[in-house]
Amino acid sequence: MDEKAYIGFLNARGLNNPSTLKEYVRGFKDLDAYFQGNIPKKGRITQHQVDILVGQIKARYKTNSQIPRLMGLKWTLRYLGYIKDGRDVFRVSIPSSVETMRESVLTPEQVQLIFDYTKDEPFRNAICKMFYYTGIRRMELSGLNLEDIDFENQVVHIQNGKGQNHQPDTIAISPIALDALQKYLKMRQPENPEEKALFLSPIGRRVSKSYLNYMMKELRAETGLPRLTCHIWRASLITHLSNNGASLYHIKAQSRHKSDKVLGRYIRPSIDDKKRLYNQFCPQIDTPQQSKPVEPPKPVPPKIEPSIPISIDTRKEELIKLLQEGLITPEQFRECFKSDNSKTSRYIQ
Repeated sequence: MDEKAYIGFLNARGLNNPSTLKEYVRGFKDLDAYFQGNIPKKGRITQHQVDILVGQIKARYKTNSQIPRLMGLKWTLRYLGYIKDGRDVFRVSIPSSVETMRESVLTPEQVQLIFDYTKDEPFRNAICKMFYYTGIRRMELSGLNLEDIDFENQVVHIQNGKGQNHQPDTIAISPIALDALQKYLKMRQPENPEEKALFLSPIGRRVSKSYLNYMMKELRAETGLPRLTCHIWRASLITHLSNNGASLYHIKAQSRHKSDKVLGRYIRPSIDDKKRLYNQFCPQIDTPQQSKPVEPPKPVPPKIEPSIPISIDTRKEELIKLLQEGLITPEQFRECFKSDNSKTSRYIQ
């Protein structure tokens, strides 16, 4: 099977990024190796054979490496004509990108630990700060040239970013990272004086993606961190920008994500960040205040109706009536007037 024709097939469909093509060609070679260089003609490959090859790739490589190889296999099958009514004939099980982002992001303290550890190594320090302060991808950092850094305007020009169209873009960069780059450039030693690559390996050539991976593995072992990859820097910056109050619009502009859904997978605040942000932004509608002791209500004195004075004649008539009806005795009649005023007593006598 003609590899150049396959690359031309990809180019015609907008897949022309060199790094993407390199990864997709590996999927092409996986299928060729499976059939020992003799891929059957159209209509002779079965779903069972595709499943076996997919299983071999998943068993051999980690998730991050599986995705581009399986995508390459998928495009190879399309190139061979295994597509019907605009749909793939075969099912190629590709891990979700969510599975590649399960690692925890670096905390600000861990970022500072790495910066402190590499402060006397301009090369590694500049690369780490470049990763963190720009959120740049590994392949994009590897492809940076000297003219892509604008020190005056504090921006970085990405000439060949990720995506189907690979449109150039411009992102911001912190003065902290620019200062680290200035220190690195003083000791940069290219093998060829005309070398344009920004970051050079120890042999004076453009750093490769595999070299950057190796550097992160070394730093992880030296600092004792549980995990450190090129991609974790990007996820860490996105999370820290969100935790510090940056809007989704500005985070998308810096990270160059088109999908809010994909961007949301990168934001993974820790439980401490969740509590801090919750306490910072949650409205305090019914804040408990220091209450004063409630005093018991003062007793209300009973309302006393003013008595209506009864005249002596009226009193006498009532008592006489009671005496006549046999309800009181003559002695009781007299006793009722003993405690009365003198006028009443004189009347009784």
